[in-house]
Amino acid sequence: MHKVRQWKDEHPDDSWTLRLSSFVKRPLNEDEEEDGSDPIMKLQDDSFLVVFQTVWQKRLLERYGKEVVFLDATYRTTKYTLPLFFLCVQTSSGYCVVGSFITEREDAASVAEALQVIRDNNPTWYPGSFMVDASEVEATAINSAFPGKLYDPI
Repeated sequence: MHKVRQWKDEHPDDSWTLRLSSFVKRPLNEDEEEDGSDPIMKLQDDSFLVVFQTVWQKRLLERYGKEVVFLDATYRTTKYTLPLFFLCVQTSSGYCVVGSFITEREDAASVAEALQVIRDNNPTWYPGSFMVDASEVEATAINSAFPGKLYDPI
């Protein structure tokens, strides 16, 4: 967490989102139903999330990300078992990473949340389509974060 603060201070225009993992009990809200375990407390599980994008990556996404954006993940390439996702676009000089994120879980809700953070950080960006590998998780996340006909499995 200290390192992210340092990077934010050194590059204030870059976009960083960091949420540490926590598993806590919190008071039950009026509109929530009990799960049977405790009538006044609810378990809240905030999963780890890191989303990063430099100013340069934002410019490339805005310029080249209007048509096709590639989403891919790499797994188990470090001592941590967290999936690392990359958003890429084709530029005039090749393919470039224009955003990256790490999620604690490899599920559609976690990936959609990270994509929504990137979308919120780039309010004028709306891609025409995405290309993913055969990942139902990624396809579902894209359809959740970008409603419309962006991903239609063949």
